Amino acid sequence: TGMTGDCAPAVFLNGLYVNIEDGDLDNIINPKDVRAIELYSRVASIPLQFQTRNGCGSAVIWTGARMDDPPVKK
Repeated sequence: TGMTGDCAPAVFLNGLYVNIEDGDLDNIINPKDVRAIELYSRVASIPLQFQTRNGCGSAVIWTGARMDDPPVKK
């Protein structure tokens, strides 16, 4: 933000923008499901698909099963 203070980044979950007004990620995702997080603090470094007009960077969260997770029993 050009050293003007703190602001919340835009949040993307599995590539889709998620509007989180209260900033509480626990309401939308279980931490155990998180597999990777990409953080972009500078607007110029954000890939096009994760850019917004908020000027505060982006956080991209990826979820899903890991290769080392045990298989689900049926």
